[in-house]
Amino acid sequence: MIEYFVKNWAELRIIVGIIGAFSSWQVIKFYYTQFALYSYLKKHHYKRWCEITTFGPFGPGAQNSIRGINYIFSDLEIDDFKILQYKKTLRRGCLLLIVNFLTGPPFLVLAFGIPSN
Repeated sequence: MIEYFVKNWAELRIIVGIIGAFSSWQVIKFYYTQFALYSYLKKHHYKRWCEITTFGPFGPGAQNSIRGINYIFSDLEIDDFKILQYKKTLRRGCLLLIVNFLTGPPFLVLAFGIPSN
């Protein structure tokens, strides 16, 4: 089995590179979609935006990720189609980020091995 990986080392590194690029793209897409959702909320649902982005003694506009994630997985503003689309995209993005986080290290170990002293 290990002989297969040694013979096809270049192919394995290409696969790991593709998976890494996909993971990076997912992170960028997630943050862009979250920014677009917050911008849309600020324009069309200002009170909800203030509620989500207010953190401690600071006013609205801060990144409060706990409230943001809770909002993404809540059923608030389901009647607004655009918010529903943002939420669906962000929910899938959260799932893919978790999967990439859990599967990334094994692929890296497979491609580059475990360093030994």
